[in-house]
Amino acid sequence: MGSECGLSPIEFTLLGQPNSFIIKFFDRWEPAQLAVFSRSSKNVRRLVRFYIAHRWNITGFVHRYFSDANAALELFDNEEAMLFGPSVCQFFHRCKEIKSSVDLCLHVRSAPVLFKFLQEDGYAFTRKSMGGPTFVETLELRLASLPETKLKSSGERNASETDRAAWGPFDFVRGHWTYFRRVRLHVVRCEPFRHILTMHSTGLMNFIGWKSAVSLFPRSSFVYHRSFVTRQDFLLSDHFPDSHKKWFATFAVKKRINIVGLSTEQYHDVEVGRRFVGDKLSWIIPKNFSDPDAIIEFPDGPSFDVSEWDSGTTRPESYIRISEPEIWRQWSMINYGLGAVFAEAGLDMNIRPTQDEWKATWQRYAVGVVLVLEGAPENDGSPRHKLKFSRIYAAKVENELPTERQALYREGLSARPWPVGLVYKVVSASEELALSLSVMVRSLRPIDVITPGEYVRNMAGLANLLEDL
Repeated sequence: MGSECGLSPIEFTLLGQPNSFIIKFFDRWEPAQLAVFSRSSKNVRRLVRFYIAHRWNITGFVHRYFSDANAALELFDNEEAMLFGPSVCQFFHRCKEIKSSVDLCLHVRSAPVLFKFLQEDGYAFTRKSMGGPTFVETLELRLASLPETKLKSSGERNASETDRAAWGPFDFVRGHWTYFRRVRLHVVRCEPFRHILTMHSTGLMNFIGWKSAVSLFPRSSFVYHRSFVTRQDFLLSDHFPDSHKKWFATFAVKKRINIVGLSTEQYHDVEVGRRFVGDKLSWIIPKNFSDPDAIIEFPDGPSFDVSEWDSGTTRPESYIRISEPEIWRQWSMINYGLGAVFAEAGLDMNIRPTQDEWKATWQRYAVGVVLVLEGAPENDGSPRHKLKFSRIYAAKVENELPTERQALYREGLSARPWPVGLVYKVVSASEELALSLSVMVRSLRPIDVITPGEYVRNMAGLANLLEDL
């Protein structure tokens, strides 16, 4: 009968079953198998889409912890806060019972906004978190006890895993007994995404943010059931009874996941190399999306490098190492350049500029980056050229760019809310001859716009990083 209806036997069988059967049937399939199976026909694709929408329902998951899931996701997106930890790991592994607590990572500057949101949703701060009587006072105590050298406003100055470790977790609870929920806030001084890259192993590097659920190492986690240790620094928090490391060790036994530390065995298909969020090695589940075979990319997603143990960069007990890529160094240059520009722009150093003042400044200035072209012959006698970073300065647009390029540069500025202009100048080894000139415009997030004085003060902390370029 299946052939008479134009359906394959498996299509005919599945289409005649209730939804509960479809869900139980696909629960036994691996994510990669679902993607392959969905390509067999349009009918099968619809079935798999239905299953994905049910089993990996981001809005439904977030609604477990927050009354208005859409408002929560919107807020997390605006503040770049991210859900992560055991409950998100269980979400990806399709666990039927998910923890009553969820971990939320946020930047310290976003703490007042998230605190207000939690209060309005009925959550109360608990003294179990240790510190002051209120969440705000607890953070103030942490900031007051921080050495001046550690008061860094941006993650670009937080290079080590210790610097990217979180304050907390700070517990917020709501309800009682069967309706009990706990939100554990992890407050960081870097981008929350970069904190997640410091998890003990790759199996924990799953998060919900940017209105999507993201797994950075899905092939290792869900196809080969491996979690590679990436920890490079000793963190005391790893040894706490409720640490993510200890939870995952127990979870891995239940799910038969092999936690791989330093090993002479060569594992194939490890997601290594130059990576970015949304590349083909990532698994992205957007909110309200159910296509199992679509290629989803975040072209501007944060980048990171992944190296295996044989690269000579890992420390004892780790199989791979996650490090900062060139794009983060580029943002280090931009941040240093912001200080150089505002040191000359003539704005009030203690007042955050308006958008009009910001744009007017960048109409006159750009971050100038000088790159030196160095040359040396290869073994076969052919030339080899290398670009080496030289210096950063406040470039006056009228002096650096021809008239036509000035017009294009200013047009690019006007199309962005908080623009930053960059002029890359490639010069000869003697720096007497300018070989090429490249101009680009980037945008800052509103939350990254601070007072000119803070940009200038940050230059000292960035100088050491630039020396390594």
